[in-house]
Amino acid sequence: DHTHEQEIRKNIEDALEIARSANAAKSSFLSNMSHDIRTPMNVIVGLSNLMKYELKNPEKMLEYIEKIQTSSSHLLGLINDVLDMSKIESGETRLHIEKFNLIEQINEINTLILQQVAEHGQRFDTFTSGICHEYVEGDALRVRQVFINILDNAVKYTKRGGKITFTVTEEKSSSESCAKYRFVIT
Repeated sequence: DHTHEQEIRKNIEDALEIARSANAAKSSFLSNMSHDIRTPMNVIVGLSNLMKYELKNPEKMLEYIEKIQTSSSHLLGLINDVLDMSKIESGETRLHIEKFNLIEQINEINTLILQQVAEHGQRFDTFTSGICHEYVEGDALRVRQVFINILDNAVKYTKRGGKITFTVTEEKSSSESCAKYRFVIT
């Protein structure tokens, strides 16, 4: 009886540890996701407010609408990730490999970050150099997520009036079928 009781106790302790670990993973996921969702949402809200003052300026309105569409698409991708939580929990998350334009991706990242930079009184510059292969294959949403997270932290930890730079350089590759890029955030 005593051995059976110890075995039951051990199983309960193991189950409790698994539950604690799962709870910590969910908390971490939700924390990261709320951080990711806040950026495009701030852009949408900020630009929507600015549109009120530009009703008679169609060029500015079109610019704002395009930026809102970019942020909305990014936000939708993030929400789809949250809805696919069961895949994440089971470890079945897959990259969505597709062909995308790297320069357009960088411009979308800029759109998402510029609003925050302005609110923090910072300067943000993006530089590209030697980009010969604009079209790449990869998971555009994940690429955008990684850089937005890093840039969000750059905004968060750079003092008011500070400067943030995002530099993208295509470097010489040893393979003809692959391009090599260097991304630097300062």
